[in-house]
Amino acid sequence: MIFRDASLPESIHDLRDGEKIEADSATLIAVHTPGHASDHLCYYLVEEKALFTGDVVLAGSTTVIPAGDGDLLDYMNSLKRLQGLEVRRIYPAHGPVIEDGPGRIQEYIEHRLMRERQILTALGDGLATIPELVAKIYADVAPALHRWRRSRSSHI
Repeated sequence: MIFRDASLPESIHDLRDGEKIEADSATLIAVHTPGHASDHLCYYLVEEKALFTGDVVLAGSTTVIPAGDGDLLDYMNSLKRLQGLEVRRIYPAHGPVIEDGPGRIQEYIEHRLMRERQILTALGDGLATIPELVAKIYADVAPALHRWRRSRSSHI
């Protein structure tokens, strides 16, 4: 999806939300899923009820919401939108196939809501800086990795 990418080659075909790519016995539908990136598209394979999620849903870890082009509210709305599709299986950009697509999407939503509650609790306890929040929320993670979390605070 050409969005903020003015320098892409002219040969790039600009796909938009809802557009179909059809082949013999296969229909892919582009699904605009901003959040991880403003121009992110997933592809829904109608005949298989399969979803190619790129970096929106991964196997084995949660998705980074980078500063700059990422947006957590857009991301949560994208996950809710994906819940509305009849998905069985997910093919992520990283990791193995996810056999329980709906379950994994729900896990992602619950994880983000849990992090939000943890942040609100920590703020209510008087913590005010990102390093303080990271130390509290990631108490079970080696302190050497806390610096990485602080530099990617949108991933919290």
